Amino acid sequence: MAWRYEIDKYISDPRADSTEDILEWSKRHECIFPNLAAMAKDFLATPASSAPVERQFSRAALTLTKTRNRLGDNSVRSLLCLKSWMANENIKDLF
Repeated sequence: MAWRYEIDKYISDPRADSTEDILEWSKRHECIFPNLAAMAKDFLATPASSAPVERQFSRAALTLTKTRNRLGDNSVRSLLCLKSWMANENIKDLF
């Protein structure tokens, strides 16, 4: 249950200063919070090229098919994030 330990530790640790760059903080604490650091990169980092964005559009087209066209935007966003995380080898090892 590495995830549970990591989240519990994160919640119990003192908060970072609100003026601190969260990506820098995440990078410094990556050895303590590896899964949360990976999620922070997914949510907060700006890609250097458009390739990841184009890949997401391709994944979205595969996710949002004619038979699944009534999914809400939050559901589609959640599915795309989960698919991206599941593609990560470290996450696969947990399941």
